Amino acid sequence: SLYIPAHAVGAAYKITAPLTVSGPLNIIGEHPGYCTIFATGMLANNYILDINLAAATNNYFGLENVTLRSNNGLPDGARLKNVSYLLWDNVQVYGVRDAYSIEGTICFSNTFRNVTAYQISRYGAYFKAFAGGGHYKFDSCTFAGDTGFYVDNTSNITQISIDSCNFEQCVTTSLRVEGTVKGFSINGSRTEGCNGNDFVFIPGGGQIVSRLSITGSFFSSDSAASYPIVLGGYTGAIRGFSFTGNHVENNTANFVLLNGEGESGLIAGNRFETATCTPTNTTRAGVIVFANEN
Repeated sequence: SLYIPAHAVGAAYKITAPLTVSGPLNIIGEHPGYCTIFATGMLANNYILDINLAAATNNYFGLENVTLRSNNGLPDGARLKNVSYLLWDNVQVYGVRDAYSIEGTICFSNTFRNVTAYQISRYGAYFKAFAGGGHYKFDSCTFAGDTGFYVDNTSNITQISIDSCNFEQCVTTSLRVEGTVKGFSINGSRTEGCNGNDFVFIPGGGQIVSRLSITGSFFSSDSAASYPIVLGGYTGAIRGFSFTGNHVENNTANFVLLNGEGESGLIAGNRFETATCTPTNTTRAGVIVFANEN
């Protein structure tokens, strides 16, 4: 373990080049408010913390009670490439382009707990050309940026779980999935203040989103033209979804926009705050809608 003691108020641990990690390591601070790694003068496409090793060689990495921050918003917070059995706990990423990107292959069983992203200009959590692995858990995290949580159209993941997380003031989209995710559950989470659509699932050609569950979540947007959930729009497939027990606060036309794909699923037991909101924009064979309230 690498221990980082608390710094004085108004001070920080300054770096001017990426911190690269060459093997299993735990970096442990005392508190993210008093253990800041402060990147100064770093450039675009740099990473404050860079883990980039060969696949199957980089297991067990921890980051706890630490803030990653830049002085100019150009670098990214962290690259997590070819990492398994990772645990981030009580971490803040502040004033960067992407908070953290998850890349590579043979990457599995990684957990993010109490990870907060603020002043992010592009992506909060970013699955970037992810091509082999799964079992990702995000617990009590905050996502921000132009898009808070993004899976690009070259990624292929098995099982993502998002529990009790907050999507805060995202600009374009709270969550956007363009690649394959086989098993995606969002439970007890919250969106607030997004200027666009909240949860958008638009897999591209040859991609699929399956076993998609969104339950017990709260949706609120700054735009009446936005949709809490969008399914389809490109040429990929969406199969087997369940949206139950959610609350929609904003004055939107539809809770779920069935836009091309979305052929088998359930929309039930949801509460819409305004009487003008309907469960979906259309009826479709294989999609069951009942017991929703406004």
